[in-house]
Amino acid sequence: MKSNFFRSLVIFILVAGDFLFLGQFANAETADHLVISEVQVAGTTIDDEFIEIYNPTETTMDISTWSIQYKGATGLTFKKKNFPVGASVPAHGWYLIAHDDFSGATTPDMKQSTISMSSSVPGGGHVFLVNNQIFLISPTGSSIVDKLGYGLADFPEGTAALVPSSPNKSMEREPGGDLGNGEDTDNNSADFQIQPIPNPQNSSSPPKPDIIIPPPGPTCGDSLCEDRESTLTCPADCPTLPPAPVCGNDTCEDSEDELICPADCALPSALPIEPTIGEIIINEFVADPAEGNEWVELYNKTTSLINLDGCTLEDGVGTIATLSGTITASGAEKFKIIELSSSKLNNAGDIITLKKSDGKIIDQVSYGNWDDGNIDNNAPKADDPNSVARIVDGGDSDNNATDFATTTTLTKNSSNIITAPEEEDAPSGGGTSLPATPSSPPSWPVGSLLVNEFVADPDDGGSEWIELYNPTLNPINLTDWTIEDGGETVTKLSGSVSSLIFYVIEKPKGLLNNSGDIIILKDPAGLVIDDVAYGDWSDGDESDNAPKADDPNSVARKKDGQDTNNDFNDFIESTPTKGTANIGGQFSGGGNFAEFIDKIIINEIFPNPKGDDNDNEFIELKNISSKDVDLKDWKIGDASAKRYTVKSSDFSDTKIKANRFFVLRRKITGIALNNTGRETVKIFAPDNSSINSVEFLGPAGEDESWAKEKEEWFWTTTLTPGKENIITKTNKLPTAVISSPEEATVGEEIFFDGSDSYDEDGEIVSYLWDFGDGGVADGSNMTHIFNAKGNFKIILTVKDNNGETNLAEIFINIFDENVTEEVLVNGNDGGSIIINEALPNPEGSDNEEWIELYNLSNEDFNLSGWQLDDDEGGSKPYKIPSGTIIKANDFLVLEKEKTKLALNNTFDAVRLINPAGEIIFETNYDEVPENASWARDENNNWQWTNALTPGEKNIFAFSEKATKTTVKKTASRKKIVQFSPATLLTIREYDLGDSVIVQGQVIAPPGLLGSQIFYIASEESCPGIQVYMYKKDFPVLKLGDLVQVSGVLSETGGERRIKVAEKTDIKLLESREPLLPKPIQTGDVEEDLEGCLIIASAKIIEKDSSNLFLDDDTGELKAYLKAITKPKLAINDSVEAVGIVSETKTGFRLLPRYDSDLKLITPAIGETSISVPAKDKSGDINAFLGVATGILGLTTLGLSIKSGVFANWWKKNKGV
Repeated sequence: MKSNFFRSLVIFILVAGDFLFLGQFANAETADHLVISEVQVAGTTIDDEFIEIYNPTETTMDISTWSIQYKGATGLTFKKKNFPVGASVPAHGWYLIAHDDFSGATTPDMKQSTISMSSSVPGGGHVFLVNNQIFLISPTGSSIVDKLGYGLADFPEGTAALVPSSPNKSMEREPGGDLGNGEDTDNNSADFQIQPIPNPQNSSSPPKPDIIIPPPGPTCGDSLCEDRESTLTCPADCPTLPPAPVCGNDTCEDSEDELICPADCALPSALPIEPTIGEIIINEFVADPAEGNEWVELYNKTTSLINLDGCTLEDGVGTIATLSGTITASGAEKFKIIELSSSKLNNAGDIITLKKSDGKIIDQVSYGNWDDGNIDNNAPKADDPNSVARIVDGGDSDNNATDFATTTTLTKNSSNIITAPEEEDAPSGGGTSLPATPSSPPSWPVGSLLVNEFVADPDDGGSEWIELYNPTLNPINLTDWTIEDGGETVTKLSGSVSSLIFYVIEKPKGLLNNSGDIIILKDPAGLVIDDVAYGDWSDGDESDNAPKADDPNSVARKKDGQDTNNDFNDFIESTPTKGTANIGGQFSGGGNFAEFIDKIIINEIFPNPKGDDNDNEFIELKNISSKDVDLKDWKIGDASAKRYTVKSSDFSDTKIKANRFFVLRRKITGIALNNTGRETVKIFAPDNSSINSVEFLGPAGEDESWAKEKEEWFWTTTLTPGKENIITKTNKLPTAVISSPEEATVGEEIFFDGSDSYDEDGEIVSYLWDFGDGGVADGSNMTHIFNAKGNFKIILTVKDNNGETNLAEIFINIFDENVTEEVLVNGNDGGSIIINEALPNPEGSDNEEWIELYNLSNEDFNLSGWQLDDDEGGSKPYKIPSGTIIKANDFLVLEKEKTKLALNNTFDAVRLINPAGEIIFETNYDEVPENASWARDENNNWQWTNALTPGEKNIFAFSEKATKTTVKKTASRKKIVQFSPATLLTIREYDLGDSVIVQGQVIAPPGLLGSQIFYIASEESCPGIQVYMYKKDFPVLKLGDLVQVSGVLSETGGERRIKVAEKTDIKLLESREPLLPKPIQTGDVEEDLEGCLIIASAKIIEKDSSNLFLDDDTGELKAYLKAITKPKLAINDSVEAVGIVSETKTGFRLLPRYDSDLKLITPAIGETSISVPAKDKSGDINAFLGVATGILGLTTLGLSIKSGVFANWWKKNKGV
């Protein structure tokens, strides 16, 4: 029995030991998911690259629907390789991805040639493990299972891992060896180490740690106390244990040990382990002592006691010391000093190697002029009495030049302290001499060293200087680097610049021009690493030049090391900060512009002067602070991308005095303000941050300015440029509004409602009605009966309290329900009359606008009573005079002088309306070029043309204004558009003109709601957004397709959209099921639903030829029937409407996409109705009543007639 007890106790201890071991492994933050475990980014050739995945879990992981993706250190261009069907990673095992021509000993699980990482050395990059096969658009997101960022990576986990400084080395995840590669602290620099000898493993490699399957357990309850049973695990089989020993009596009794009772039983000393590569490193050494012996200090990087017995230290000749004993993992004993009995190490340069007893290298350091084939990464030498020490204890990037420094503070057996020798030049990054015959000059990645600040116009007694900045994580040896100006005067550099440190070049050779020049920085291989053009230097594109700076200011990057490849965006004029961090946006004598963000305001805007707009338009700013502010380099802009930068050459003084004004005229700024539609004026600080903006909605009255009084804005006829505003309001005309049915029958009493008429600055005092049949009446609401059929014009004239009058006109069609007839005018119903061409933005005065009609038929046509109009809510419709005839197959040109229609220069529509108020033809346009007409071609497609042909056949020839495309001769970098990742939920937070990239599903394909647009949305969010392309060259898209769109954020009619240039800006990612519409109430439609696919159930409360007005008692919603067949529906019908929310200058509307998006809701049984098939247009009342009688019976029919449903049906079937 006693033996069984002790046997059980031993088993318990072994099991507990396993748990303790696994617990230690878990405490190292073992991942619970797949991780990237080893990456080699550069070998002898590109074929040597590989990526290794490790599974630290207990379960085989299926990755057949996953992908591996890569992007460079910066930017947002991703490369992707999908895992094949059946791909999986075994528990505690690996999966190897390598190049198609990989020649390593381990067979890859997947080969690929899509991803190449060799170009990332030494700059850096990112590797992503993604749980789907969709291209990433952002380096963050829930689909990313793991990522490795190295070198200069801008989105690593934590801090980027060190990148190997030479080929054929890899980055391996800790802990390595028999413990696998599962450590994950979410910090790449902590989790990965440089592996001098790469060790790629595949899915067939043995699992690490080993997977131990315990033998079957004993059977409890068989009356036998078997092995691995005890009174604890099976009391039914094993007798009760004797009384336990007393823990805490300072006696280690029988059945007590260090696990059960550590208070009584001491833990045994840990056994030392054998060292492996990189665990013990050479941390500090003295090769030229002032007195005493040379010495070498070792450092234990691990948490374990390590055995040094049999290890050796060697120099370039042979063994200089044989080691013994151990080196601990804590306190001062992490360090171990090896005293050398005689002079062993060469003062000028040598190599120190630490080896295991079997001769394998643990660590190695070359210093000074020792030639190991790569002298540039040698540690420096140290003269008497200094030492060479690691900058960080244990820090090892595999680059001795980076890791070591000379120090005057020797720290035997303690943490290193780096104190640079006072009289010694900055380290050159290598030994004291260069190799006699280097293979080739070293070259560096573009942007690894930057021109950060410079003074070209110093104050009196000062001198020019240029400051460089090293944004990388490694020091740079400046030997053979050069800097030159636009006159090709070269200044050679020397010394070195450490990571994230500044380097100042005093008095460079040549002279930088004050008004403008170029500074070019080249590496030893002659490659341009950075260049900065400033002022008026002509490099083919002066628009992206940095500003010039006047005495005594400097030109400086807004943020140290920030480089977007656009000098205009990156640099500002600033107070000099030579050799220290830039302060960004501060000017000597001017203060920080941030303090004036709310002090410089827009005060008056004059968009529509009498006469020439170019000479007289202006924008007035006001300084409401108590300080003068210099507006030089500030910017002004409008709703387009147009920007003007305030220049000293344009004004006698660019300062705006305290509490005074600054007037910017159009002939200086080139900014043309809209006279109609929506317009926005904006101010930007020199760093392009938005300061103030003002929006107004036209049309702007002639010779009226939009002016601020206190916190409100008004139109005023008193112009005050440069002075305090004077508000002189004009009496606004009253607005007449008529509400009535569009059609009625002879003898029917019709209600006409004028009560919605209004006067903005007064009140309406009289209403006068003219019913077009000789009848007149006075009052806001009237009834009238027509005694004959016909189309009658109803006129309501209203008068305000200042005596001003205005009128509204509508047409009502009166028919005789007892007579069925179809009337054609001249044998033609007008369907052959079309709009053929329009000129909305003529060169010079907009009074030269015109619209051209064309008669497609072979008969003359009488246009009496027809109307021409622009977009809904715009100008007053033009009624074509009685007797106007358009000849067969001929044109009719209507000039603005006659029509008074003002076509917008931004976006608008042109509509042709028949006497019944029906829209016969409509065309929409935007993105309006100057002096081009919007014209119809033979295939009924519309496009812009510079060949204006009023009254003649259209000719198509179009070219935009020429743009300079000269490339900088000195630049070695390609200037690319940086697209900001956005979501449909956040895209409206960006400014108009911003370049964005976004994903969404198609909810209206191209051509459905317009030939140049389509809509996307997402399941996660409303709103969606419109996508616009002028060329109409869209890829084939269908409902539900997931696309990625890259373009510029713009706006039309108040609605945001993305403007794309090419078909390639739209990428089809995958096909998906179409999105379901979002249920809403009609009163919910606001800005946050713009572009959203919605569904609403409501009654029709009003309708016209193009619109239905829906209301579910929460608010009115207009449905614009542009893309669908006009349905036969009546007022008070209940419908279910699906569509996209769109915004125009008159408000929000719903755009149904298909005929099926609009459905009549059949009343519930309790309401009793007779439904008519939607396609039934015959009006066969007898057949229908026969069926209805047979099915529903006379009672149901009687109820239907009584409830009025029968009358509604009759109207629908008769087209009422």
